[in-house]
Amino acid sequence: MKNIFRTINTRLATLFVILILVLLLVLAPWMLGSLMSVFATLDQHTLFNKFLLVGVLGLIFYVCVEVKNNLHVPYAVSALIFGISGYGLWNMLFAINSNVYLILGTAAVAFAVFRRGLSVNIHISRKVFWQQIFVGVITSLVLFILSNLLLGMVFPELSEALRYSIAGVLLILGAHLKEGPISSVGTARFAYDMTILVVLYNFLLFSSRIAPDSLLSISGLMSVYSTSLTSTIYGIIIGLIGAYLLHRHHSIWIITQNENRENVYTITLLCGLLALSFLVGANPFIAAGIMGLLVTIRDVQNNPEEHVLVKIESGITIVVFMIIGASIPLGAVLVLVTFGSIVTIFMSIIVMLFLGLVFFFFSKIGMLPNASMKSYMIETYSRHDATIITGALTLFSIAYLRTEYMLLVISAIMFVIAVEYLYPWILHLVISKT
Repeated sequence: MKNIFRTINTRLATLFVILILVLLLVLAPWMLGSLMSVFATLDQHTLFNKFLLVGVLGLIFYVCVEVKNNLHVPYAVSALIFGISGYGLWNMLFAINSNVYLILGTAAVAFAVFRRGLSVNIHISRKVFWQQIFVGVITSLVLFILSNLLLGMVFPELSEALRYSIAGVLLILGAHLKEGPISSVGTARFAYDMTILVVLYNFLLFSSRIAPDSLLSISGLMSVYSTSLTSTIYGIIIGLIGAYLLHRHHSIWIITQNENRENVYTITLLCGLLALSFLVGANPFIAAGIMGLLVTIRDVQNNPEEHVLVKIESGITIVVFMIIGASIPLGAVLVLVTFGSIVTIFMSIIVMLFLGLVFFFFSKIGMLPNASMKSYMIETYSRHDATIITGALTLFSIAYLRTEYMLLVISAIMFVIAVEYLYPWILHLVISKT
């Protein structure tokens, strides 16, 4: 009985801390307004802002961890709450511009695809491996065409850049779970994700119709397509370099039993490769994905996934969704929530159903594991790290949007809520009826 009341008290205390912190974030601009003039006369307001920013962020990180431990609220959701409630404060303390979105978004996407590369199951034959790569590529291209056609029909006033960004964000649905019903479809998942990332990256970066439904007009866009192909090739080369360096040091750390140092080295190496990618015009997403995949293949016996970047993902998730929340005021959230809900439910449900059907079709012709339709639906609804890559892709896409970025932000917010709360409930229903 004492343990029960102790748990209740902890939860109530956590809720009280959340309310107090949200209230402070909302009222902070008014409370600081009178102080700013004093600090301005002392020419110390800039330092005051920076130290206040660091202190508030540290407090939010601590509260997000406590909320996850005591209330089981995902980091993304609590970070969104604090980001939206502190909209006025964040815009006083630092400027959120296109470079912030681009740098943070690129780094977070690269981290997410690197982790997915590390978790790909390669305990399959070479023939099956390449079959599933083919399935993933074809499926993602088909769904990109379908999603853009549907968005264009239902929401004809959306700009092309916004349609492609929304499609890229909403097509990233879940990831393979090791305890799932289909143990080897992770390879198809990885190829599916990488293809979507390549298409979206090329379209936004080169500001042209680099997408499946523009392949018919490829003859008129040869210069842009050749630039895209070069970026892809350079990305593969840099990924090979990064994989070699990480593989070499991973083996050393396994022998010396100093795996804890590997996290810092990996983050440093990954940042260096991203910088090199932009310097030579390479696709950083491809570089990160190839790096993670090849390290998995070379070091499968030592399992680098157990040692590399285990705790970093939580921090990245909090930062990403703090920035997303700080990009849109609460009033805009309330006004646009209907649009975000319609787009999210309409697109994601259709895509998940269609993805499950396509995977099931490929299983019937022997290119994926033979399983029931329900098994593939469960696999499709799995949501392992969809949250972080959704947020990261949103930041990356915002950098290329101007007037419509709030529509993408609200779609991402609603998608995260659906991923964390709606889809697990659907998954539970599907499993219970199996």
